[in-house]
Amino acid sequence: MNGQTLLKGAGCGVLLTLWYVKGLLGPSRLSVYFHPFPLATVFLGVLADLIVISLLASLAWAWTEHLNMTSLVWPVLLAGVLLLECHSIVQFYTHFSHQVWAAVGVFFVIAAFALRWWSRTWFGRATQAVGWSVALCGFPIFLVVPELSCLAASTSGHEVRGFSHAETVQGATVPRICWILFDELSYDQVYEHRADGLALPNFDRLHRESVTFTNVQPAAQYTNLAIPAMFLGRPVSRMRSSASGDLNIDVADRQRWERFDVSKTVFADARRLRWTSGIVGWANPYCRFMAGWVDDCYWIPEDDPIIAQTNLDPSRGVVANATSMPLQWLHTLLPIGASNGEEYNRNWVAGREHHYDLAMERARALIQKSSIRFLFIHLPVPHPPAIYDRKTRRLSDHGSYLDNLALADVALYDYLRVLDYTPEVPSDHPGVVLLQDITQRGLQRSGTVRRKTSR
Repeated sequence: MNGQTLLKGAGCGVLLTLWYVKGLLGPSRLSVYFHPFPLATVFLGVLADLIVISLLASLAWAWTEHLNMTSLVWPVLLAGVLLLECHSIVQFYTHFSHQVWAAVGVFFVIAAFALRWWSRTWFGRATQAVGWSVALCGFPIFLVVPELSCLAASTSGHEVRGFSHAETVQGATVPRICWILFDELSYDQVYEHRADGLALPNFDRLHRESVTFTNVQPAAQYTNLAIPAMFLGRPVSRMRSSASGDLNIDVADRQRWERFDVSKTVFADARRLRWTSGIVGWANPYCRFMAGWVDDCYWIPEDDPIIAQTNLDPSRGVVANATSMPLQWLHTLLPIGASNGEEYNRNWVAGREHHYDLAMERARALIQKSSIRFLFIHLPVPHPPAIYDRKTRRLSDHGSYLDNLALADVALYDYLRVLDYTPEVPSDHPGVVLLQDITQRGLQRSGTVRRKTSR
């Protein structure tokens, strides 16, 4: 087995695992950013996939070296490799159904046999060219293997999702501010062009009692950009995570990468003014990058799997994660595997319901700690998927975005009620700042402002 054969095998390994490896190794490292450690079993499982598939493919290529060019294996192999390369490239830009790819595969097989029948010379050249192209695809393995190994080592430690130093903090006499962020809240639906039959009495009440700032622009179009921008008070155009989860940002007014500086956030200002602060937040790793600057924190992780539409799970072992992806890929090729993602959607909804309940529970507990004077609460509603039915007033997977808005209104009522009746709070009403992180892209009209109110 020579070097070219090994490169061909590595090329097949890279192409066959590319559809999920790319989800782990993007430049922003969102898989590291959004998920609590340890994640090592995921990265090691994918690394095992890549190495094992590459070695098996190398053995297959070594076997073909003993085949005569008259063998019927060559046209099928030529068509299969072309299909694999096309699929790997196209998936970066768009998505086609299995039926489309099956038709493309049949076309490649017919074309390969036709070329072989028409000219053995040109067929041999085509086979050689395809072999070289696969070998070229094998070179990225020298970058992917070290990167996966580095990520596995960097994310192997256990990460604490929450902490509380509130018991050691003396009660403050400063006013209280509660900053509530509803993820993808539609200002247009809530305050300007509300859908018929949608009642939001608590948003209406807060609006009547509030000062409204209407010339406020969205901080960003994605929550991982909007949150750092709002905390810093400066526009953030890009973000990326280090292998160990540290947040780096590209600040628009500086046009260069820099580490997220917590000492320049509003929470650092609060600490310098001797305000105690606390966070309960969804998706963004608040307790990771705000540690040392807030007195109380709890992070509810993103409820999507580490790679969308996959079964990779950090709580499982290396072997379980390594076998889950090839098995899932084989399952989708079978007619019984055409489930249209229904099981995935059910799990997604169930995860969001759990995280909503957890966020509500933790936020109530934070509000009831009267020693915490500056609170930030980031809720996972009304962000899709729909988890509420406003007709039955129960969590359900049969609702819509409008139902999620009604659920956000219920959550707002709960928080205002707890704020009003929390003991040891001064008689003056605590301030409430209500925002959305980004515009709701499906229902929000272009240029809609971000909501700020205070009570």
